[in-house]
Amino acid sequence: MPTDRELPQPKPEPKPKPKPKPDDATAPAEQPAPTTTPESSNGHAPPTERQPSAVTRPSVDPDWWVRNWKKFCLTAALFTTFALLSCFGGGFLGSTLSTKQTPQYQDAKALVEADPELARFTGAPLAESWIAWTNIVTNDRGFAERTILFTLTGPDAEVTVEAVATDDTPNNGLDDYRLHTVRVHLPDDAPPTMGDTITLQP
Repeated sequence: MPTDRELPQPKPEPKPKPKPKPDDATAPAEQPAPTTTPESSNGHAPPTERQPSAVTRPSVDPDWWVRNWKKFCLTAALFTTFALLSCFGGGFLGSTLSTKQTPQYQDAKALVEADPELARFTGAPLAESWIAWTNIVTNDRGFAERTILFTLTGPDAEVTVEAVATDDTPNNGLDDYRLHTVRVHLPDDAPPTMGDTITLQP
């Protein structure tokens, strides 16, 4: 009779393997539940109310004028000065060019260049200055006098020319000035025999 040692022993049951846990990276993300929008009687979704958005206004710096008023005033002053100088310079340049085109100026310049005594003193050729002053005086008797001042410079000396022209009918609207006298003012180093002024007649 078989002993207890010879009796077959029951086999142990295999333990079930644990199921692998799904990794967070590979696990499918949970889909949100679809939201249902209530429909109106005509089958369309009711309009949603829009909330008014807040309007952002640019902030104003109250200290801007305190910090920049000096620069603002300086810029305005420079601009005004430049504008005034431009107007004055343009008007003066136009007046000078107009004076040089007058017959009185041209005749006085030619009269000085043709004088032999002045030619020996100043030398030739004579260069005219870019400035020419003019002044017109009219009296109550209907007599006008125009005075033109300009400078002629030669290789040896410089002289100032004063041309005087007169007009007996200044109110007729025409330029009827006739060259009357040309005075040439000599510098201080002129010879004593020439004097201070030489008067030329056209």
